[in-house]
Amino acid sequence: MALYSLQHSSIAATDGICKTAARLRYICCNRQDLILLGERHGLSAYDTTNLRTLAERHETMAGQNGRIAECFIIALPREGTPELHQHLVRDFAEKVTRGAAPWIAAIHYDRPGNPHVHLIALEQNKPRTGGKGRPSKVIGLSRKGALERVREEWAETHNRIMAGTGP
Repeated sequence: MALYSLQHSSIAATDGICKTAARLRYICCNRQDLILLGERHGLSAYDTTNLRTLAERHETMAGQNGRIAECFIIALPREGTPELHQHLVRDFAEKVTRGAAPWIAAIHYDRPGNPHVHLIALEQNKPRTGGKGRPSKVIGLSRKGALERVREEWAETHNRIMAGTGP
């Protein structure tokens, strides 16, 4: 039976400059036994320079008090294959980002028996349709009940994709 573990943290503009770039470098660079996935980030390669540019762009867009990124560390089922893990991560990341915000995921196999993924979903503003005030966010995990919704989405995604693959 797979164990459930989903840890969440966020990176806000008030956390200091380049924390986003440091987190991206940590999960993507200088590691063996990893698989990188992502959508809508515009990177040609997951190298230090490109990751820093991406982070700086989102730090600027977040403004003075905004959230830059939502970060997750999620245990993956040991029973799963790398292909199944990729399918799980991609499906979940698209749910979290509503198919609109950029995300990068690094699936780590560096510790035997502990496959896990680091997922960074980069927040962005929804297109404005008029009005005043702050723009709405695509991911919106600062809203009441949002993290519980994300945890339910992971459980649903995991159970649906893993159905029939193990005892």
